[in-house]
Amino acid sequence: MAMLHKNVVIYLTKNDSEFNIGRATYFKTLYLWDKASGSVKDLSTHFSFRINSQGRNLYAYVLTYFLAPAVPVIPDTHFAAGEGLGLATVYQQYSSKNHHFVAVEFDIFWNSYDPRDNHVGIDINSMQFVVNVTWFSGTPNCTRTDTWITYNSI
Repeated sequence: MAMLHKNVVIYLTKNDSEFNIGRATYFKTLYLWDKASGSVKDLSTHFSFRINSQGRNLYAYVLTYFLAPAVPVIPDTHFAAGEGLGLATVYQQYSSKNHHFVAVEFDIFWNSYDPRDNHVGIDINSMQFVVNVTWFSGTPNCTRTDTWITYNSI
């Protein structure tokens, strides 16, 4: 679940189903640059979330904060279960020419291209992150993660 703001909770996936994805998006277009002047804007956000393993020892979850051109629907039929973050197809995980995005992934599932630990990674048009750090997620205890993401255009 992800906290929108005080006392409001949204559930991104179904509790009773495996291999599903969900998405919460901002309802307005966010412009990161001014086309006329060419100036780029700064971005800063804060959110809190919990990943609930529902008492299971084996679980696979990733929460991703991403910026991408407007995508009306997640085209599930082009994604393998649990791969691509709903942003890149299974065939374009390492170099997506059709799905442009910048993402911060909070990953607690190991894929062949991942480090062995739970991690936070920055992805640019690819599931192969540019940089990552170990993340002590607290998933088994459903511990809340407070997150601040800042982009400085300078």
